[in-house]
Amino acid sequence: MNFPAATIEEAISFLREEDAFVLSRGGGTKAPLLTVDGETSFLDLSGLTGIVEYEPSEYVFTARAGTTLVEINQALREHNQYLPFDPPLANAGATLSQFQFPAISPSI
Repeated sequence: MNFPAATIEEAISFLREEDAFVLSRGGGTKAPLLTVDGETSFLDLSGLTGIVEYEPSEYVFTARAGTTLVEINQALREHNQYLPFDPPLANAGATLSQFQFPAISPSI
């Protein structure tokens, strides 16, 4: 099952009601790395986008899970800032949600 969450509330509701193992999906750039069985559900976070808050003087931003790294990099570049790591697949549509998985996240 693939559930496209349009709001955070929808995502929470889906997680509370789903009995199967749930994996989150953002831009789908990590799909080739996954092997799942028929009992796995996907929570599609690609609809949860946008930078919610950004304080350039503090070097801090808050963004939703489906926000692309391209969008984040563009916002940071406007203030001569950048992410302190080189995110894999950033130009292929990777989203912020990919960094919740320590096994495939860069070590920073």
